[in-house]
Amino acid sequence: SFGHYKQDSVAEYLSIHSTVKTSPITISAAHMLFLDSKKAVPASSIKVGDILLGGNPVTKIEKVSLKGAFAPFTSSGTIVVNDVVASNYVSLTGTSTYLGIDMQLIAHNAVSIRRIMCQLTSCNERYNEDGVATWIPLRAASFFAAQETGIMWLAIAVSTILIASMIAKSMMISCKVVRKERI
Repeated sequence: SFGHYKQDSVAEYLSIHSTVKTSPITISAAHMLFLDSKKAVPASSIKVGDILLGGNPVTKIEKVSLKGAFAPFTSSGTIVVNDVVASNYVSLTGTSTYLGIDMQLIAHNAVSIRRIMCQLTSCNERYNEDGVATWIPLRAASFFAAQETGIMWLAIAVSTILIASMIAKSMMISCKVVRKERI
């Protein structure tokens, strides 16, 4: 299964060199790589000197234009390319978290339903004109990713209202107990 599959597209990628003895990994800026801390981060945030999973420091990063866009999905959510551990997923926020939750965890859990369905039945892959798998709700996911601040404030507001109502209810119960004691 692929999230992105388009042989004839030309796109800009990052060619990330490290002390790994093989060729550099070439990856889109939004796709995630694992640092030695085991944290998945967007390739766009990788800097020279960062340590990739496995202990290999990044030595050089260059932008390259290449033909073809291929983003395979694996059951683990990770893939090893040129001895570098990469995520199967992109960060739609450009960061490693969304609402404080690890993007790798969010993406892997979101795709779990698809993985289960493909294990139970055959999955027919279809791709839109951009080469993105049609089963991926990319527009909806991108919209929600862009609303992170609004969702955070909404969660804070709802939490505040719930806490305030619990305090008010507790105070009302306390007032009833005090009234009964006075009578």
